[in-house]
Amino acid sequence: MVAELRPNKDWNGVDPLHFIGLERSPYTVAKTHVIWELIRQCASIPQGDETARLIDSILQVWFSSTWTSDKELAVRKVLDILCQTERTYIDEVRQTLEHWKRAPVMPLKHARQAQADRWTGDDTSIGTMKKRMDRVAVARYELTGDFAVGEVPTCGNKILFDCPDFTPRSASGESVFAPLDFTEVMTIANGSSPSLSILQATEEYARRGVKKLVDICQKGKVDVELVCSPVEASIDFVVSKRPSTMSWSNICDYMRYDIFHDVVRACSQHGNVIHFGYSMNWTDEVFGTSLIDYTSAKDRGRILDDVNKSGATHYASLGWDKRLSWPLRQSPKFLTNPYLQSRHSDKWVSHFFAYGQKAGGYCKVGPCYFAYPPCPIAPSGSSTVHFTWTYDPHVKFSRRTEK
Repeated sequence: MVAELRPNKDWNGVDPLHFIGLERSPYTVAKTHVIWELIRQCASIPQGDETARLIDSILQVWFSSTWTSDKELAVRKVLDILCQTERTYIDEVRQTLEHWKRAPVMPLKHARQAQADRWTGDDTSIGTMKKRMDRVAVARYELTGDFAVGEVPTCGNKILFDCPDFTPRSASGESVFAPLDFTEVMTIANGSSPSLSILQATEEYARRGVKKLVDICQKGKVDVELVCSPVEASIDFVVSKRPSTMSWSNICDYMRYDIFHDVVRACSQHGNVIHFGYSMNWTDEVFGTSLIDYTSAKDRGRILDDVNKSGATHYASLGWDKRLSWPLRQSPKFLTNPYLQSRHSDKWVSHFFAYGQKAGGYCKVGPCYFAYPPCPIAPSGSSTVHFTWTYDPHVKFSRRTEK
């Protein structure tokens, strides 16, 4: 949704860019098949009202706990296509798709209960919002999980709540505000559409991103291949594709650092590969990233004073103070976490990439940054560090790469 597609020496910009999604979770692969097929369906029709409806279908499948009846019908048609016998999937992916195809319409009350079971309410930020329309909209979202459905959803999202028994339970407290760029959301909310609530601005930002994906698909710029497999078991497959970029999400949080670099380096053996990734769990290993690490009351008071001053200045510079109060209605620990983490992230990045240099020699670190300020109304993501790197000494990082 945010990537910039541009030619390099290995891609002429005319033939489709080959995107390979490699993921060990059958649920994630199956859901992505549904989303991509909806995008393909949307790209196959002329622009108009039907396009807008299909874009909202994509948003509802992707992010919402509920659907409207026409979106349920659109998903059913897509599942008919995906379950055709000539299509090949590993067993768990096909079983998941066929389970969704057979599943009846989920009653709305079942979706409401399922959403209540997965939302604890411990991380609500409703009290941070200055405008009543924002408090009402976000409170309704936290209670219902409705996204891009308007005022009258008719059924539950069976792709979220009705899955085969081997599918892990979805995480509690997930929020649409976590994966989307909150700075861009607030630009919409404070810009040309100040009458929109923060939730409506988030929906508009997501629609623009999906519309971009539809345009890319319509123009034949991307060819998508989805593979269900752990990456450490697929190194030969990756190498055979000779990738030029690889995005690792936060896989580094779930592997030993030296093993992670060994795997990534093995996937890069043909050279000319730029890697992207991020970490969210690094603070578990770094002393000083939490207020509870400081035993002196004087130190804790100084940190709180610094956070209050810097936060107010930063919010004002971004224009967030028009919609959000400062300081946030959070505990001192959560309020100070991003500030303390930003002070230690550079040293941790150096520590992380030292493993890459020990493991096999050359490892060049490109642009890295701590995501500050984090989204103040998302229950997760406040510790995210993004980084770019390569094991090829011939790769040069430019300002465009840094952007």
